[in-house]
Amino acid sequence: MIKTVSLTPETFEFADRKPNFSKWVQEQLIKDSLARCEDIHVTHPSGRVKGLCNGLHQNQCLQCYPDGPPTREEWRAFRTAMSSDIEAGDLQAQIRDRVEKRNARESRLEKNAKKRQKRGFMSKLFRN
Repeated sequence: MIKTVSLTPETFEFADRKPNFSKWVQEQLIKDSLARCEDIHVTHPSGRVKGLCNGLHQNQCLQCYPDGPPTREEWRAFRTAMSSDIEAGDLQAQIRDRVEKRNARESRLEKNAKKRQKRGFMSKLFRN
């Protein structure tokens, strides 16, 4: 799609120095949208894999990855298994499980830290 942009002489010079002005404008619109927490896809429909945006894109797609982006390994496994029965929901469930495990682990660590803080001086002194 083509959209025309009006520029001042100063902004025209700035735009002229950009190697790929169109891509830069697209990235700025995505960043602005993400800052406003708008749910837009960051990858063109033709570039999506089984309906999901690129999981390694620098701007996270909140529609595809509401629980956070996949790790590099998760994305590669998903891409290499494209021809199999793995669906987009499977990748999203895998991410959700990883995030839940991480949150549970962090919660346990916080509880253990609080328990350690509650110990008295003598128990800290004689702890093995």
